[in-house]
Amino acid sequence: MRVAAYGTVDEANATIGLARLHTLGNADQMLSRIQNDLFDLGADLCRPNDVTKSDKTLRIVTAQVTRLEVEIDAM
Repeated sequence: MRVAAYGTVDEANATIGLARLHTLGNADQMLSRIQNDLFDLGADLCRPNDVTKSDKTLRIVTAQVTRLEVEIDAM
């Protein structure tokens, strides 16, 4: 399932990259943030959930999810 998730995240990121070729201003900025979050998600997926608390692994945080939901609603 994890490997399938990598592919899905990469496909979404590539599609957003194509969309950004046709956007300007606020829409492009929003898509850029989403792409950055998808890179963070890819990093998060690469590490198992059982890492120690001292580990500095990049993780998706609630604020990123909330911002994405707000941006989806705005679209």
